[in-house]
Order: sequence, then structure tokens, then C-alpha cells
Amino acid sequence: MRTQRFLVIALTALITIAPLVSLAAAAPVAIAIVVLTIVAWRLRALAPTSVGILSVACVVLGIAGVGPQQVVFSLAFLICALVVWRVPWLREATVWFQRGALNKSLFALAAGIAGLAAVALLMWYAVAKPDLGDLVRTYVGDQPLWLLVPGAVVFSMLNAAIEEGAYRGLLLGALDATLGAGRVRAARASVSLTDARLDRERAEASALPVFLQAIAFSALHLQGGFPRGVVGVGLAFVYGLLLGALRRRAGGLLAPWVAHVFTDLAIAGIMLALVRR
Repeated sequence: MRTQRFLVIALTALITIAPLVSLAAAAPVAIAIVVLTIVAWRLRALAPTSVGILSVACVVLGIAGVGPQQVVFSLAFLICALVVWRVPWLREATVWFQRGALNKSLFALAAGIAGLAAVALLMWYAVAKPDLGDLVRTYVGDQPLWLLVPGAVVFSMLNAAIEEGAYRGLLLGALDATLGAGRVRAARASVSLTDARLDRERAEASALPVFLQAIAFSALHLQGGFPRGVVGVGLAFVYGLLLGALRRRAGGLLAPWVAHVFTDLAIAGIMLALVRR
């Protein structure tokens, strides 16, 4: 368990660092990711191997210059899913893939998170006045509005599925297995814990994985995406925390996916109404 914990923490740190550094500085980070993934594979360590495969796919596609960040990440997640599905001993790593609940209160919570995010994004755009020319050229261009609107809906649904599957699914699941509930079960089995200490361990185990996945998610927004820059990283971090907490409460990915779809639709609306002028 300690080895798996080290590998998951190290890989999470590396995929957090990778988007923050220059291409030249990213080379040793990429090498470290590949080495740790090979080690995890040879040990047949489920949690770090799944995180490592996703990370290696991102590195390879990024170096190959496949496309913008969203395309690279989407393809990397699909590659990871295919490998995990095709390798029998890795299929146990998909325990995070659960629908979870979506009742009226959870739907209202998801909509509330999306609403807060939309207000924050609109304020960020109005104050920061960022240059979003790369996003406009890539995703908007000179296409007619009747084509852009349904395209925005489809993109929002797919992008939300990929990012939620990667961060609130695969990564949070790996962190839970090694730092969260999995660590508490291992500790309880190996030593006798008092009720007070066990409650403290459970609280820490629940919070730390959510915190770490939010940091990794926010790092993607420094140099690209919407929002971006230092403020964008901060906004994405808070958003990642909220979605992680929502995933905890719902017990699955459907509720955070709904919130993410609504947020991406708000971004699309800002892009079409304000940026594309």
C-alpha cells in the first residue's frame, strides 16, 4: 500500500506540474511520468497504473502536437479507457465509474454550482479582458450560429464527460484508494484505532483526495482554457473542490457531470455573445 501511495502521489504531482512549466522543462517531468508508470505496471498496482497510463498518453500526444489542450486530453482519456478495458487485471481500477444519485436536491446543487461558476467566469472575463483568440479560432471561427449552438451543446456534454471521468473519476478514485478510504481500511486492519482517531482519519481521508484532484485540475488552466492565467487557476481550483464534494455527496459522476455541462454551456454562451464580435 505504501508503494502504491507513493506512486499515486508522485504521478499526481507530476501531472500537476507538467502544464505549469515550459516545453523544455517538461522533458524531465515526462520522463519521470513514464518511469513511474512502468514501475506501477510491473507491480500491477491498479491505482497508479491507471493514472500513469492517462498521464503518458497526455505526454505523448502533447509532444506530438496533436492539437489543442482539450483535444489532447480527450484522446488521452479515451486511450487510457481502452487500455484499462483491454487488460483484464486493470479492469478492477474502474470502480470509480459509477452513476451515483441525482435527485431534486442534488440537481439543484449542481445547478447552483454551475450558476456560481457562470457568474464568476463572467466577472473574470469582464475584469481580466483575456485574449481568447486561440479558442475563437479553434472552436468558433466563422461558422454560422445555427451550427455553433448545437455544436456547443455536444461539445459541452463530451468535454464534461471527459474531464469528470478523468478528475472526479479516475484520479479521485486512485487517490481514494491510496490516501482515502483504502488507507483508513488498511490502517484499521494493521493497528487498533480509537473511535476519535478513526473519525479523524476518515475526515482527513475524505478531504485530501478532493483537495489534490482540484489542484491537478486547476493547473490545466494556467496557460489555456477558460478561465486561464493565475486567477483562472484559482477559480478552477475552487470549482474542482465543489465538483469533488458534489461527487462525494452523490456517490457517482452523474451529478458533477450535469454541473460541468451547465458550466460549459455558460462558457459557450460567453464565447458566442461577447468574444465572437
